[in-house]
Order: sequence, then C-alpha cells, then structure tokens
Amino acid sequence: MNGNNNELNNNPNVYNNQGYTQNPNINYESNYNLENSNQGSGEYINNPNVIFEGADLATPHEKVKYYVSTINKKALTFIIATILGVLLLLTLVLFGVSRYNASYKSVVTIPKIIYTGESNSVTVVSKGKKDVSKTKTIVKSADENIIYVVDPEQTGQNVTTTIIPVSEGKTKINVESTLGKKKMAKEEQEVTVCPAFNSSLLVNDHLSVPKNATLDLGIDFGDALCKEGITYETSDVSIMTVDKSGTIRGVEIGTAVLSIKKDNRVLTIPVTVTEKAVVMTEFEVIPSIVQLEVGDKLRLNVKSSPYDSTTNRTSFSGYDQQIIKISKGGVITALKSGATIIEVSPGFSSKKEILVYVGKDESINATTVQQLKFDKENFDIIEGTTEKIYPLFVPNNVNDKNIIWETSDSNVAIVKNGVVYGRALGSTTITAKVNNNVSNTATVRVKEIPEPILATSDKVKSDNWHTSAYELSFFNNLNSVIYKYGESENKTNNTANSITVGNDEQKTYYIISCLNNHCSKPVSYVSKVDMTKPVVQAVAGISKTSVKENNLQIALKDEGSQIEKWCVTDTNNIATCKWNDIEKQSNPVVEHKNNKNGIFYVFAKDSAGNESESYKFEITNIS
Repeated sequence: MNGNNNELNNNPNVYNNQGYTQNPNINYESNYNLENSNQGSGEYINNPNVIFEGADLATPHEKVKYYVSTINKKALTFIIATILGVLLLLTLVLFGVSRYNASYKSVVTIPKIIYTGESNSVTVVSKGKKDVSKTKTIVKSADENIIYVVDPEQTGQNVTTTIIPVSEGKTKINVESTLGKKKMAKEEQEVTVCPAFNSSLLVNDHLSVPKNATLDLGIDFGDALCKEGITYETSDVSIMTVDKSGTIRGVEIGTAVLSIKKDNRVLTIPVTVTEKAVVMTEFEVIPSIVQLEVGDKLRLNVKSSPYDSTTNRTSFSGYDQQIIKISKGGVITALKSGATIIEVSPGFSSKKEILVYVGKDESINATTVQQLKFDKENFDIIEGTTEKIYPLFVPNNVNDKNIIWETSDSNVAIVKNGVVYGRALGSTTITAKVNNNVSNTATVRVKEIPEPILATSDKVKSDNWHTSAYELSFFNNLNSVIYKYGESENKTNNTANSITVGNDEQKTYYIISCLNNHCSKPVSYVSKVDMTKPVVQAVAGISKTSVKENNLQIALKDEGSQIEKWCVTDTNNIATCKWNDIEKQSNPVVEHKNNKNGIFYVFAKDSAGNESESYKFEITNIS
C-alpha cells in the first residue's frame, strides 16, 4: 500500500486524492471496498480503515475533513448535547421571565367622553401572582384648563381617580402604573369634554310654538362626539311633533314634553303650542358682561316674558370675528385678546348688547381690580357633581385677571379655575383672590344624592298584594345615575334601572342612586305575595216560613288580596263550582237565590288565586 502511495505521489496526473480510485496501479482490497464508496474522497477520508498519509498534499478543505474525522465521536456528541441543553434552558428562562412579567399588569379604564357639571373617574385594577397592593398609579391631564385630576398619585390594587371637567374641549389623559421596577401599565387616551346635558343647552329658557308653525332648536351640543346618538321624542304627537334633526312643529293647542336623549341621559323640556304667535314683551341675556381668556367658552341664555311668548331663533351680530366666534346655539369662543360687543335679538325688533372682554386688551386704558363679583355666592351642589363660579371683574377693562382659588375645607369641596367639586357632605367656603388682595367668597353646601323614585308598571304599590309579574323601575332627575339594588340594606350590588317582580315573589328590596362613586340612602320596597285564604263569614236571610225562593246574603272576607269570585254548590268539592265574578273587594257581601231544600256549600276565591275552605249551610223550609 505504501508503494502504491509513492507511485501516486510521483504521478503528475494525480492531485492529492482526486482520481485516486481510477489509478491502475492501485489494488483494491476487499476490506476497503472503495468501489462502493461512491468514489468520493469525502467518503474515503471518513473510512476508519484508511490511514491518510501525505496529508500535506490535501486541500485545506480536505484537511479540515480529515482532522474532524479524527475527533472522538462521543466527545462531539456530548458537546452538541450540552450546547442544545444550554439553548433550551435559556429559552425556558426567557419564556418564564416573559410569562412572569406578563402576569403582572394593570387594567386601565379611561372614559372617552365626560360632561361639564359632572365628575368622572379613571380606574386602574392591578393583577399579579403576588401582592400588588403597593402598585403606584399616576394620572395626568395634558391640559388642566379642560380636565383637572383630583388625586393624581395613588397607591393600591384598585385605584379610582376622580377627573373634573373644567371647560368644553379635548385633552389627553395619561396613566402610568408601576410596582417597584415593574411597569404595570402605560396608557394615553384623548378625552372629550361635552357641555352639561341640561337646560343650559338651550338659548331660550322656554319653548313655545304657534299651531302649524315650526321651530328649529339649533342646539349646540359641542364636539362631533357629543352630537353622536342624539335622539328626540315627543310625549304627545297630537299636540307637537319633532323630527330627527330636532325641528318641532305645533299640531294642536296644548302642552307636550320634548325629550332629548343620549345614552342614559335625558333632557325633558315642556313645549307650549299656542293658537297664534304670542309677542315677547321683554327679555334678558345672561350674562350681560362676559370676561374670558383665549380658548375659553361660554353659553349665553335668554330669559323672556311672558312665559308663553313665541320662541324664535335668537340671532347674534355686530361682534368682532377676530376676537370671538359665536355659534347659532349661543356658544361664545374666545379667539384672541380684545374687547367687542354682541348684539342679541331673540326674534323681534328689540336688541340688547353684551360686552365681551378677552384676555389682555392693550388698546384700552387698563386699571387694577377694584372689586371681584361672582355670578353666584351661595349655592348647593350634589355630592359627586360640579358647579362653575363665573367671576366678574370691576371695572371691566382689567388686564390682569389671574385668580387664586381656595377652599376652607378640601375634604368637603375642592375648586380649580372656578369649578367646584363636591367631595363629601358638608359646607365650605370658596375664596377667590387677585394679586392686589381684592377677594370674594362663596358658600357651598354639598348635599346627598337624591333617593331614587320608584314606579311600577301596573300601578302596584309596595303596601299592596300583587298577583301577577310586574316591572319595578327607578329614576330621578339627575343624569348619569347608576341604580343599585339588593335584598339587604348593606348589600346593594346588583346594577339595573328596573326589577321584574315575579307573581310568586315575596321580598324586600333596597334601592340606591349612585353618581361618581357617591350613593344615596337606600329606599325599601316590599314585594308581597298573598298566601292567605279568603273566608266565608256568614250566610244570612234564610226565612223561617215556607216560600218558593230565598234570598241569601253571604258575607265574605280576605285579609290579603281582594276577593273576585264566589260560588254555591251542593257538594263539598270546589271543583264543582260555577264561579260568579264580582268587583274585587276585601269584604264583599253577595246575594244568592235558592229555590230548593238541601245542604249547600259556599266557596270564595281571591285575586291571588287562593281558595277558601267550604262554608256549609242547610235550607229546609222550601215547600
């Protein structure tokens, strides 16, 4: 074999192993079996029976193959298995860390729309495998002139942060929640502040339209999101109709109620239909002087007399359109600093002028504040709601209108930019100061949310027995109220606007009104089911003389629901009764005519379906 290799080394036609198997000087021994090796040098050098000599003649690629072939296969297997094991362990660790981190998170709920005059809340619920009670949540408003955050930083698993709408517009609410170094949540959402859903939406303080005439309400609902889903309804189409755009039409003399609805909000407005137009004799525009900062909005309202004077579209003219703009619905928006006058006409020749001052007006002779007035100085608000105080500077041409607002008891109410939020029941004093120490105060009383008013679908009262299923509904005059009920005064966990009371149900319900996490006292309602049987008290009028016919007076009584049927039969079996209907009464006396002798039985049935025991009597004097 060594000789053959020498020949190969001296053969100029052979380069390393190439053409090795085709050399005629080589004897192929059976143990090498090179013919079955696919004539490949790679197979050859991997053959354990071949000793590769003259390695210096091999290509670098073949050298690598050669040296690799000499490595112990068990060692190679061990190395590969170790590498795969490390990779698998690393993958499992990374997957576990990912799963561990994903199991710690906070679910954030931010409202998309809120309404002035109300408060709302951002909720954060934290979840994790271990204790998350130390989760820190920070809620921020991008513009506190639009939305104010009451408690921006809180710690806990379940956090509710109150947000207060200051003025109409849009801003972003940012929420960041962390647990140590873990980032539990980070969210941002744009929130739209809509105008209060109440009568302030109307320019006019009342609606009156002549018969066969129309009136376009022209309500300014604010942003496009605030307008979505608005519907109009009338309580009586025979008096007044309204189309889907809010145009009302007088049909017949009388009064109907216009309902404007969105989601769970309802604004009801009485509409008077007159025989002909009623002339307005005088009117007042509120407010008569407007002082705003750039970007502020304010709604004008018109009060007129007599009260049934025909309502017309109020027009606004004469103002400087560079300083303000005003919508058909009476909403003033301050555009830039300056002073202007709005001419207001509610549909007849008379006009009134409204003075509007925006920001600093360098064109007028500015003075310092001499007096600070409020549009209201003593008022009540419902717990969980807001009320805005509008300041008025005297004189009007004041350039520096910066006010510092304070409250004497922040546990009762807080104030931001004149918006007062009622936090808890009680009374507090709101103080406004300007930089030259001129100030004014207002007293605010925070009152409890009104208890819900209860109504039943079939006029059943709580102190009466009921005999069929009916609907018990709840309501009051506040928007965004959530009603809760339960069978215990301390466990009113069910949320609904009504309860279906079954015909066999005997329970006491407790119902509360809740607004922005503040709730009223519970109102109880007793649902009674009559389980008492009616009683036949007496049968009177049986004569002692022989007559062909006897008039019997039968006295019945029921302590529960009222008796509505009775019968007389000659067997002690109520199934044989041919029932007589009577007007429902608790203690009726019925008349029965009988013209034969014998033993008879009286039965009675009440409106709950309860049947009396039999009452036995005998007639013997019929000849």
